[in-house]
Order: sequence, then structure tokens, then C-alpha cells
Amino acid sequence: MSYTPDGYELGYEETYAEAPVEDYYMQEDGSSFVPDQYYLDDSADFTQYGAPDMSFYPQHPNTFDGTMPAGPATGDTPATQEERYVCPDCNRAFSKPHKLRKHQKTHDPSVDCPAEVSCPFKTAERRDMDRHLWVAHKSYAEHNNIENPGAKCDRCGKWFTRRYNLQRHLNEGRCRPGEEDDD
Repeated sequence: MSYTPDGYELGYEETYAEAPVEDYYMQEDGSSFVPDQYYLDDSADFTQYGAPDMSFYPQHPNTFDGTMPAGPATGDTPATQEERYVCPDCNRAFSKPHKLRKHQKTHDPSVDCPAEVSCPFKTAERRDMDRHLWVAHKSYAEHNNIENPGAKCDRCGKWFTRRYNLQRHLNEGRCRPGEEDDD
């Protein structure tokens, strides 16, 4: 998968080249927009007519070489061309080198599960391993005083592996006092 400048996943390789010409429409007047007509003139700007910004894509679908220009990762602020730090594995771009380094760990997770040699779980971040230990190897986590990354609802007693899930539980009115977790 590739990413658009906004960070959304895009199945570009499979769909762009085969997309019928009828799929391209200008939003304001509804007339057809055929990108192939405009590849020779790089200065043409049809975004004023509601057409997508085609500068992000290769100049012609038949010249696609399997790589995409990198866009900022989801949650990352848009960076200028000089500030981009691009992941060589997936082409996601980041505005800061430390964000790229953190992301690169996800391609080669190095933290093995210490609870059982036979456990295949690996992760790039220690806090993700702590969450795994509390979910899959609770007695190991308790015995080794591993901090529980989750949170408990004060109203109903239910445990959540992520604090965000507790927030959602409270904010969306999902809390039912008296229905405590079975754990």
C-alpha cells in the first residue's frame, strides 16, 4: 500500500492504471477530466476546477515503477521538501528524524516476549510488550511488577488495555455501574 499526502492508504498500484476515464470528473461543472490529456504540460493547474492535484502522481500510469512520492504520515505535520525524512521500507515521510527512527522500528520489531520462549509475539516498543504481557501473560506481569499500561473505570470497575478506550467508554455513555469486569 502507498500513502497519499494526507496519510490515507491508497491502493494506487492496483487501481489507478486500470481506472476508467469516466471515473475522473470536475466537481464544479461535471465535465469529464482525462488526466492523459494534460501530462505533457506540467504547468497546467486544474485543481481550480475541482480536479485532484495530479502533481503527486507519476507523469503517466504506464511509467509506474512501484514507488510513490512520500507524503507525511498520519498525525505528522506537513513538512517542506527539505525537511522530509523518508522511510526506505514504505516511503512514509516524517518531519523529524526521531519520528522516522521510531517508525522504522515497526519494520523490524526487536522486543521479544520474555514470559515464554514459545510465545511468538514481538514488538518495536516496550509499552506494547507491557500491554501484551498484561493481556496474554497476566501472572508473569504481576510477578515481575510490570506497570499495567491500562486503566480501570472508577464507576463500573472494568479494565481497559488502553487509556483511550477508557475515555471512549466514559464519553460515549457505555459505562454500566455494577457490570464489573470478570478478570
